[in-house]
Amino acid sequence: MRPRASLLIALLAVAGASPVPSASAQVRDPSPVLLRRAARENWLLRLSLRDRQVAGRIRTVNDSVVFLARGEAALDSVRLIERGRRRGDGGRIGALVGAAAVAWLGIEAAGYCEGSCPHATVRGAVGGAVVGALVGFGLGELVAPGRIEWRRIWP
Repeated sequence: MRPRASLLIALLAVAGASPVPSASAQVRDPSPVLLRRAARENWLLRLSLRDRQVAGRIRTVNDSVVFLARGEAALDSVRLIERGRRRGDGGRIGALVGAAAVAWLGIEAAGYCEGSCPHATVRGAVGGAVVGALVGFGLGELVAPGRIEWRRIWP
């Protein structure tokens, strides 16, 4: 056997025999820096612990415990952190429909102007669109608020 081949075989044998830490041993406690950022930016979080899940917004964080609006968790028992974001189109659809409907009513109302009414149609359309969009957005969010989509942020 050539010397290089025997060296390669020896290195592979040593590498294969060396202990590799398991994935659970490599995961550390979640960083309080990440949790403080989540508290500062008012994130909706779901913490998966060893025996249960806790969800809510963070009230306070210290080096060993995180206090949520609906519970608390020791950082060494946290196994997974997910961030929740609301996804849905109810407000957008309501704003578009409301803006179109009330802008049309504004244009119709401008037609009843007697006397000198410069730009009455434009004012009626724009004013109606703004009011309709605001009311439509609010109603759309009430009727179809969307769902919470969870994304893993740690580990």
